[in-house]
Amino acid sequence: MGNRADETRQVERLLRALERREIDRREFIALATGVSVGAIVAACAPESIAASTSPVTVPIYTPENDPGTLAFLAAAKKQYEKDHPNVTISVQIISDVSSSVFLNNAFRAGHDVGIFAPVVADVPGWAQAGFLLPVDDLIKSVGTADFIPGTRMQLSGHDWWMPFQKSASGLWYRQDVLQLAGIKSLPRTYDEFVAVLKEVHGRNGMVGIATGLASASTDALWAMHPYIQQSGSDYFSHDAKLTFGKPEVLDGINRFINVLRNYAGKGWASSPTTQITEAFVSGRAVFARWTGRIGPTVVEKNPQLAQVTDFMGAEPGGPFMTGKLNLGFGKGYCIYRKTAAPADALAFLQLITTGDNAVAYALTVPGQPLPALKSVTKKFLDPNDPVAKGNAFMHRAKYRGWVEKLTSLVPYTTNPTAQMGAVNNSEFHQISNVCPFASQIWKTNPIDGTMVQQIVLNDQDPRVAWKNAYTQMGNIANEWLKANPGWKPAA
Repeated sequence: MGNRADETRQVERLLRALERREIDRREFIALATGVSVGAIVAACAPESIAASTSPVTVPIYTPENDPGTLAFLAAAKKQYEKDHPNVTISVQIISDVSSSVFLNNAFRAGHDVGIFAPVVADVPGWAQAGFLLPVDDLIKSVGTADFIPGTRMQLSGHDWWMPFQKSASGLWYRQDVLQLAGIKSLPRTYDEFVAVLKEVHGRNGMVGIATGLASASTDALWAMHPYIQQSGSDYFSHDAKLTFGKPEVLDGINRFINVLRNYAGKGWASSPTTQITEAFVSGRAVFARWTGRIGPTVVEKNPQLAQVTDFMGAEPGGPFMTGKLNLGFGKGYCIYRKTAAPADALAFLQLITTGDNAVAYALTVPGQPLPALKSVTKKFLDPNDPVAKGNAFMHRAKYRGWVEKLTSLVPYTTNPTAQMGAVNNSEFHQISNVCPFASQIWKTNPIDGTMVQQIVLNDQDPRVAWKNAYTQMGNIANEWLKANPGWKPAA
């Protein structure tokens, strides 16, 4: 390839062909292989990032559709439009399930999606295809040291989203059931956890643990993560080498299968994760593995049960960093590279993801959208903070304790799609490192989820199902690396 100007001109030609639908996104990526990301950024960057002076609309597509979040966005919209009378913020709801299809179609049609919350696994391909506007200046404006580790979306030296939350997950449990069973202390190891599940599973018709996976891309990742990473290994190393084929990973899979099959039931191998909250809040499960959303939900829908509910911490799934490592996704907003008002999109994005507004957002469902910034976390947990102190949920010591426990897990929260190789050879490093082929691993009917269902529902030998899974994963990684020889990990 020639100099940067030549590269940029080639990318511009490819982009024009993509827009005319003369090639598709896969062909674009193949043809752009070997072209530097810098050239793609140069070709995709708007000619000007000046603030708009004529009437413009900035759309924002969000999957966060609970009433608190929508009220927050309505208030932020009003605030921004008051200071920028020529700008209209248009809030649109987008489904997590269908967002990938919708956004891909929007890109092809040239529809201005402005600010949008993507599925994590889609971001690398969209960045490489030139659909996203880099947000490097916004990240620098906030201050790189302020970001919670694992929340940034870095690829080839650029940031592609502004994070708006981090989540942590662990075990919610019923204190009353454990007390009736004579269990005086919480389990701290996998063996202790299984012993407790044996005592409580089946009591009054309850399952020991609500933990499910269906066909959604990351269901199995949520459910099995503690058992994989607490084995001391992961899906891939930081440089995209397969580690899922290590024997300790099979040990972790077998531990998870034991819990799923014997203390949840075979039906949970094909149950959507929404049933986890429903099972716990309705009183049908002793333990439930999920995020902080269970806390506010049980308080709202079953306040009597809330009085005997507590949050234990991370699931004890294996011998490495037992009861600490847990799955949590950072979420962020990207900006469409052709949006009509990029400066206003960046400014509104900064408004809703930093400072007091970010505190207000974290309080919409306390414990679920944990802050992505250290400065916001400090304010969020400060009972005397002007924004936080008025929240009724956080005002209750018991409920506040749940949120504090969840927040304490964040330093040990990872996910293999955006933090590839965080655990390897029984070492843990909190990194931001996007898996560039994540969308091929964690897709509809994901490879790890299919593996679990083959074992639990079809009684396939775990070793055979595991070998099939890691062979597929390894082939995907090798093919991607072969097609992208210039790729380097972010960490």
